[in-house]
Amino acid sequence: TADGEYEPIDNCVFIESTDEYYEHDDDRICYAEDTERYELCNDCWQCAATNKWYTDETDSVEIDGETYHPDDAPEVEEETEDEGEQA
Repeated sequence: TADGEYEPIDNCVFIESTDEYYEHDDDRICYAEDTERYELCNDCWQCAATNKWYTDETDSVEIDGETYHPDDAPEVEEETEDEGEQA
């Protein structure tokens, strides 16, 4: 594996970007929906609505400090000022 440990191949996944194997339950890897393969979490982002992972190549939307896939982002009401009213 990337850690220099030996594991049965059935317990590992191959990450193309690093050309190394990682244990399938390693916290450093995730399954990216856009590439449909395992990637390093450091090269991805997680949608706050679905918890699905996407590579940095996929566009994201940030709302109230949370990151969303554009298809899963909550609708935001636009603030409008009442015209003609004065205090």
